[in-house]
Amino acid sequence: MGNSKEKIPLQRVDPFRWRIPASYNDAMHVPGIVYADDELIQQILDDNALHQVANVATLPGIVGHSLGMPDIHWGYVSRLEELRRPMRKPVWFRRAVSVLTSIVACA
Repeated sequence: MGNSKEKIPLQRVDPFRWRIPASYNDAMHVPGIVYADDELIQQILDDNALHQVANVATLPGIVGHSLGMPDIHWGYVSRLEELRRPMRKPVWFRRAVSVLTSIVACA
């Protein structure tokens, strides 16, 4: 999918929700839901952001829906992929844990 300008089918659910049916791509496990009003959906359609919603819907283990929030935009990483990265604690936190571990070890 990537930078494709292929048209993704959208079904209006209500004034602020749009559905990408799971039938759009055989690999999709769940449908996509995008939250946007009429003005915003036009901007989203000009972008490739809907492809990200469809791509996330193909990830193993996803349940319910793949969601596109009103601030959706095309990019290289989805929020889910960011959350999967190991989180690195700040230096001050690592030092504090080290000091506390030393204090406990001496006690």
